[in-house]
Amino acid sequence: MLEPEEEFVMPPEWGVKWDPQLPYNGYKTCPRCDCHLLEKARSDGLSWCHYLVGFSSVIPRSSTRKDIIGIMMLNCPLCWSTFWQHANKLNCALAKEDCPNWPRDENGRPL
Repeated sequence: MLEPEEEFVMPPEWGVKWDPQLPYNGYKTCPRCDCHLLEKARSDGLSWCHYLVGFSSVIPRSSTRKDIIGIMMLNCPLCWSTFWQHANKLNCALAKEDCPNWPRDENGRPL
């Protein structure tokens, strides 16, 4: 997790790319089947980050939050549809540690 004294480094773009056809849902809930990713992850003993399949610095839709740095693409574990939500520094810091899909350097450290 991001410690107060750590300097934030913008993550690289990776994985599934944003597409205007991808639906938005800001609550980690699948817009197609209404699966709540946080609840599903908890029931499976996982983190929501296991459903993360991409990051982009593109911000296709404004947010009321001031700390948005990009978007995260998520795959629903039930219907396998892909959707996006806004990402902030804390989301990225958590995802870098817990997401098995997050890109790593040659030493296995998250980028």
